[in-house]
Amino acid sequence: MIGRGVLLVCSVLLAGCAPTSTQQPGASDHIIAMPSPPRAFDHMVVDEQSGVLYLADRSNGAVDVFALDSGSFVASIGGFHSGGPNGLELVSDRGELWAADADSTVRIIDISSRAIVATVATNGHGRTDDLAYDPKDKVIVVGNDSESTPFVTFISTADRRVVGRLEFPGALGMEEVHWRAERDLFYQAVPATNANGGGEIDVVDPVAMKVTSAFKLSDCGPHGIALGPGDDVLVGCGASHALIVDGQSGATLATFPQIGGVDVVWYDGPSERYLLAGSATGNGTPVRGSAIGVIDAKTRTWTLDIATGSPTHSVAADARTGRIYVPISGVGVRVIEPPR
Repeated sequence: MIGRGVLLVCSVLLAGCAPTSTQQPGASDHIIAMPSPPRAFDHMVVDEQSGVLYLADRSNGAVDVFALDSGSFVASIGGFHSGGPNGLELVSDRGELWAADADSTVRIIDISSRAIVATVATNGHGRTDDLAYDPKDKVIVVGNDSESTPFVTFISTADRRVVGRLEFPGALGMEEVHWRAERDLFYQAVPATNANGGGEIDVVDPVAMKVTSAFKLSDCGPHGIALGPGDDVLVGCGASHALIVDGQSGATLATFPQIGGVDVVWYDGPSERYLLAGSATGNGTPVRGSAIGVIDAKTRTWTLDIATGSPTHSVAADARTGRIYVPISGVGVRVIEPPR
């Protein structure tokens, strides 16, 4: 890190890259300090209506709350099992935040009171991890990734009742899941299966509660996924690259060897950019330290990477301002002015 600036590094793997440049520090280029900054954390979500960022704080067994406009820490919502929370999902039409916990439950937080008001058990043996919301059918889907047979649970948000369960025989873990409104389908990342060591993206019907198709991947180990323009699905591989696949056919539309070791990814709609939290340059080249990769979603082209100065695996953006938020272990949340 150079001063308080953000180093913009064009990967040497990208043909014709522009010279390295430094983005000058702005009003929002800083660290949001916290009373007890976590060393272990997971997903973030942004409530754009209220201008609030939520962070799954595993170290403190809490969801941390940040005010985006003032760039400040507000509160921690405790009450989670050791090792949780993990995934977070806003249920805006009910004024709730749903959080996957380490004891195979989902905690439901009332946003206005910042308190846990209900707990739903998935009846697994390990943690619940990633989750997504289908507001059309009023259903949350949440994955139990560490079971001998991983499964997802369908929960009605109307009455907080488990309405179904879908097992994934042969799956070796489960990662991020998202709902696509235009198709009323969930896209579930599966890092590997007995039949497909490179992993796959499974397409799940939320009403029938079954897998309708599976997009097989090669040498990927998908972790983060993000839904971009049209039917595009960005896949962040835990292995050596990232890629964009067609959400109908599963065909690969673009491959990005500039980054590897990707965990959480994010799509910022207003800027039409994908953000990828990665830890390697890709294709097995030496780890360079963590960076946020930036991809132009409209043209499906690599743009740059943003050095974070410290290992991280999570990223989020505020759609109103384009500012990027990156938790830094033991420090706080870094706020990065959007790339120009």
